[in-house]
Amino acid sequence: TTYPFPASAAQPDLIVGTEGAGDGQFLFPSDVAVAPNGDIFVGDRLRLDVQRFDSDGQFIETIGKPLLTASENDSNIMSGIDDTVISDPFEPGTFMSIDGIAVDSQGRLYIVDDEPQEVDRLELDGSWTTLKLTRQDYRINGIAVDEFGNVFVAEINGYGGFFSIYDPTGTLLGRVGSY
Repeated sequence: TTYPFPASAAQPDLIVGTEGAGDGQFLFPSDVAVAPNGDIFVGDRLRLDVQRFDSDGQFIETIGKPLLTASENDSNIMSGIDDTVISDPFEPGTFMSIDGIAVDSQGRLYIVDDEPQEVDRLELDGSWTTLKLTRQDYRINGIAVDEFGNVFVAEINGYGGFFSIYDPTGTLLGRVGSY
């Protein structure tokens, strides 16, 4: 197998996906998270979705959909996949940016979107829960979840950064760092 990087003694055990816009393909893979059952989730900053693979690297599903305007003069919000009008542009599972993904110990997927400053959590039953973040003049740069379901969101600007800690319901517990 030829790999798209220089040869070395260290070689990957598994390569997931290929370049492209179809199922199991990526335009700009930007984040990865692994569920307790071994499923692999890959966030894509250009596709604005998350793809799920099994532990063998086989494509399972695409989660979420992009959000973009139809034109400068059109106030309707359109989905970038099938151009259907979205009544609520910030409905859970619709993304303007994907700035980090994480999976908790239960296997729930968390996707953080800097534009509306929220975290969308995909529950095990397929429903979505939205955690509204406390708006700051910082750019969200990552997410992690601990064993209690607390959500850690990294935020940066030109002067420094910090992370905010939210409980599982989205209540701000505190901040650590320079802000």
